[in-house]
Order: sequence, then C-alpha cells, then structure tokens
Amino acid sequence: MALAPFRLLQVIAAAGLLLALSTGGHARAQTAPLLPGAPRIDDVRPKAEAGDADAQFKLGLIYENGIGVEASSRDAFLWYEKAMRQGHAGSMTALGDMYFDGSGSDPDPSMATFWYLKAAAKGHALAQAKIGYAYAIGLAVQQDTALAYYWLTRAVRAGEESMLPLLERVKGALEPDEAARARVLFEEAGLPPP
Repeated sequence: MALAPFRLLQVIAAAGLLLALSTGGHARAQTAPLLPGAPRIDDVRPKAEAGDADAQFKLGLIYENGIGVEASSRDAFLWYEKAMRQGHAGSMTALGDMYFDGSGSDPDPSMATFWYLKAAAKGHALAQAKIGYAYAIGLAVQQDTALAYYWLTRAVRAGEESMLPLLERVKGALEPDEAARARVLFEEAGLPPP
C-alpha cells in the first residue's frame, strides 16, 4: 500500500534531510585544501593507473571534491567508472550520486537507482540507505514499502543509523501483506528478519 500523501511528504522531508546529513550533501569545492591523512593525487594516481580499484575510487573522490586539484566531475566520473567495472561498490554508489545530480553526466534518476541497487546488493550501507529511500518515496522506482523496509533495515544494520527514523516511519506504514513480503526478502537473502 502506498503512503498517504501527507505522510509521504513527512517521510520525504525527514529522509531528504537525513540523507543530506549522512552523505555530507553534494557541495563541491573548486580546490579543497589537503587535510592530514587525505589521499594525495601523486600517491594515488600510479596505483589507479595500474588498475587498483580502491585507488581508482580514491582518485574519483579527489577529482570530485577538488582535493589538491581543480574539481572535475568529468574526471571523477571516469575514475569511478573504472573502479565500478571491477565491482567496487563505493564507486557504484558514487556513480549513482553523479547520475542523480547530473555531475559528470546528464541527470538520470533511473541510472542513479540502478547503481544504488547494484551497490546495495554488494552490501554497501550508504547505497542500501539510498535505494531504501528511493523505494520509500517512489524515486525513479515504483514505490514499494516492503522493499523500502528491507533495504533500510539492511542499511541500519550495516551502520547507517541516520536512517533509523525513516526506517521506523516505513515500518509503521507496513501493511500485513507487505510485512510478510519483507520477511520473504530477508529469508531469500539468508538474513534474519527484524
């Protein structure tokens, strides 16, 4: 069952704020100062060029956020793609973000949710939170309270505790048949139901 319109607006407002807080928003600087412990492009680039997926992801972060270099969404997108091709879940989530807000690509919420779902299935907690949010409000996917509950529960279990208020709202909106379907999703994934 879909959430009532007013309740849906409450969920959207709460989830949007929580998601922005959990991801730090999408503000991008032209060139950010290097902080102690921040990855340095001179250290990361050789590993990334040699095919190291973690280094490719870090290089994407460096370019996306302008850490010691001029920010470049295009370069960030290219490095995230290279890491994604090797199955790097963090890069899949980053590509989802870039598709969502049109950084380095045209805005495409359907592609964003596609990449969030791929990363979520690999166990990436932030992607689980984002795809759960998408199912909760019907963002580029059909609204599905059972799937929202499933993914948000997995996200919270994996450490995305900022999603707990949204999870509680979704849980409260579950109809008995949706709760039963969510239990089946947990069983099929070999996970204990909540």
